[in-house]
Amino acid sequence: IVFIFFLTMRRRPSSTLFPYTTLFRSMCGYDRVLIEPSGIFDVDDFFDALHEEPLDRWYQIGNVITVVDASLEKTLSKEADYVLASKVANAGCVLLSKTQDASEEEIRQTVAHLNRALQEIHCSRVLKDEVICKDWEDFTEKEFKKILESGYLVEDYEKLYVDQDEIFQTLFFMDEKIAVSKAKHAAKKIFADPACGGVLRVKGFLQDGKNWLELNATQHEISLKPIGAGQDVLIIIGEKLNEEKIRYYLE
Repeated sequence: IVFIFFLTMRRRPSSTLFPYTTLFRSMCGYDRVLIEPSGIFDVDDFFDALHEEPLDRWYQIGNVITVVDASLEKTLSKEADYVLASKVANAGCVLLSKTQDASEEEIRQTVAHLNRALQEIHCSRVLKDEVICKDWEDFTEKEFKKILESGYLVEDYEKLYVDQDEIFQTLFFMDEKIAVSKAKHAAKKIFADPACGGVLRVKGFLQDGKNWLELNATQHEISLKPIGAGQDVLIIIGEKLNEEKIRYYLE
């Protein structure tokens, strides 16, 4: 899940009395600022910050866009579904990514999952036309205009206290010198074994001789793409991860 904010400038910040002035000054001179927080970012923090002094005088929210994998996992924990719904509730539009790799039924199930997650947090919103289901390579002026003018909503929903560090975990395996074929095979085993935890993503960089490859894997696909340079690291992202079991498949 990717959550994107577009801010538009109200007026140039001039005060030096606030701790974030240096950051704000660095964004001056632009008509719009794009902010892409992490997938587990608390959306309320963003809206709260933009309505406090001095930010409410400097910036205003333009568009809020949520990007969701068209082949979204069918089963997520209650906490993960809450995070998902909170990202969608106020979005002006929802972009489904990698639709070219998803069937019509998978896309239908993903939209149904989003609406079900919204219901679970007692949000009255039902996603319909604001969901864009199209291969991004085929976007025309119509789609770009829809995104540009999407804006955002302010929806009410039941706030759930979530310790995001406990829900989502990230494991780093540095300088393990794992062979490319081994990493690819291990990723399949890790996703298939429930004892590893609720693994959502495996990514990182692998060295194949003198060349570097970028690994990006989900339950649905595994991709390896050449890159100019990298660092020997594998990153596992998920819920209630079992590091010992995951390491077993990587060794």
